[in-house]
Amino acid sequence: MPAENQISCLVKFLYLARQKKMVTFTDTSIVLSKVHADHLASIKGPALQITFDDLLALIKLPDTQLVLDTFQLIEGPNWSEPVHNFEYTFALAFIHNCMVTTFPDFRQKFMKSLHHFCVRLRTVYYKDIKKDKNVD
Repeated sequence: MPAENQISCLVKFLYLARQKKMVTFTDTSIVLSKVHADHLASIKGPALQITFDDLLALIKLPDTQLVLDTFQLIEGPNWSEPVHNFEYTFALAFIHNCMVTTFPDFRQKFMKSLHHFCVRLRTVYYKDIKKDKNVD
């Protein structure tokens, strides 16, 4: 299996694993939840070690579908999950690297993904937004 296919499979796995709360984001990497890490250790499987630098490198690849799949990791698998600092950095890198493109189809998908991330931000911070509106 070519390396790009393996990376694509890994990114799709991470998306599903985050939906099912099998992995979580820390300050520096993606880690398995305790239950799943213990299970993997019991069968002597390799540890999952994916740093945010690895994900940022994927944003810069020329494969547009892989870039979009990678951004889906933060765009909204769990709408109410707190947004980590890395996710803001990741979104900015996504915008910076993908804003200028000549492919209309990619541009539309890019805007859709960015919209989903913004909806997630609104969902997470809705109480704060509502509270600020009531102060005025």
